[in-house]
Amino acid sequence: MPTRQSTTHERHSVNPTNSHSSKKNQKSPRRKPRAKRIAQKELRVIFSLRALNAHCQELRNDIVERLEHGASVERGDLVVKLDQKESRTITFDRLIESVGEAEATRIRDEIQPLIYPYLKVTHR
Repeated sequence: MPTRQSTTHERHSVNPTNSHSSKKNQKSPRRKPRAKRIAQKELRVIFSLRALNAHCQELRNDIVERLEHGASVERGDLVVKLDQKESRTITFDRLIESVGEAEATRIRDEIQPLIYPYLKVTHR
């Protein structure tokens, strides 16, 4: 029965007739594919959609304010319902007010920041 060593040795043995081409047969590391160029048209689309989003937010805020003041909604296919959701975003100053500066600093230092890419598209 062959031992594990002999099996390992057999797997690593080199065929003497092909020993000179062993480096040629090794695969070279693959290069990263070249990234597709970013077109000005793509940047203009982002720029336009952000402007449209800003307009959408302004209109949304106006509609919310009017609903809060009792405005009626025109009859039609669309309906609107004003819901409230609760969210807590604690500023460092509010945290200091609640637990004191030393404890707030300790808590802040324990929490890792969220890091994300931010794409800023502007005119030259």
